[in-house]
Amino acid sequence: MDRKCFNIVGETNLFRSGEIMMRAYIIKHKKNRYFIILMAFILIIFVKAAYGDEPIDIDISKGNSDKINVSPGALQFWVETPHTELPANHVLRFSRKKANDKNVYYRVIDNSGCPVDISEYILAKTPYYSDYQSLDKPVLFLAREDESSIIYLKLKIDDYLWQHLSDGVYKLELVSDWGKSVKINIHVKKTSYLTVYPDKINIIADNGPGKYQSKDSVTVYISNSNNRWNLDISATPLTYQGSEGDNVPVVEKGDIYVSVDSRNNFINLNNPYRLSGKNYGSTTSIDLYFQAGVGYKHYAGDYRGEIILTISGQ
Repeated sequence: MDRKCFNIVGETNLFRSGEIMMRAYIIKHKKNRYFIILMAFILIIFVKAAYGDEPIDIDISKGNSDKINVSPGALQFWVETPHTELPANHVLRFSRKKANDKNVYYRVIDNSGCPVDISEYILAKTPYYSDYQSLDKPVLFLAREDESSIIYLKLKIDDYLWQHLSDGVYKLELVSDWGKSVKINIHVKKTSYLTVYPDKINIIADNGPGKYQSKDSVTVYISNSNNRWNLDISATPLTYQGSEGDNVPVVEKGDIYVSVDSRNNFINLNNPYRLSGKNYGSTTSIDLYFQAGVGYKHYAGDYRGEIILTISGQ
């Protein structure tokens, strides 16, 4: 597979393939003291959802024949990655066309068949509350003293909901005793989702030649619709950045190590090290610890190389 930093570099029928780039530095502060920084440049694949430009007009009226007129008749959410929150494709605008003094409440009915009650995850921002309210219970959309109101809807996604969503369309309804229902369609088509945190890891080598570990781990979060993914961890040699020229020994790939989920069992990266989704599942969080070895042959100064994380499908 051809690799290009910071870009999507391939596509399979499972999900897009990408890579995370980490650049490593060794900085000599004093005699026999080295400082290694692993900087993680993060690739996040996502699809941005945005509110529509125009609100949907909803007229509040009493009586079954003219309760509410909605155009268009449905709200849409598109889910591809586990964003924390996704806005609906439209804003709702409620307005009265007939005089009445009723408070108008709405809630969401979930008839989608999802094992999780999705109505708990659909939230509404109305003029009558300080923050978003879950629509698994009635929420005031239009107070009796008001002629109109603007309502914003969003879908909140946490790990629990994401794990229970399969690809497909989930159909729900926004209902009220004083209005016709508004259809809500949630379109789920999962793609791979990969993040790395933090974006900087320090390794301090301050006692002469030897092996030195990172103080903190690098956390890799992977989410996909299935477990048929591979994560390859590889390295390039760390090359000297000083003025002495190209004859200075490099820190070889075999002197760069990774350990998974612990500070034990470090494996050198002379060859790529592969993690398989079959051992982790479709969604997982992995902690990576790094170690580097330096010797008397290495000059004091800056060394630079790359740690590459490549995710692909089978």
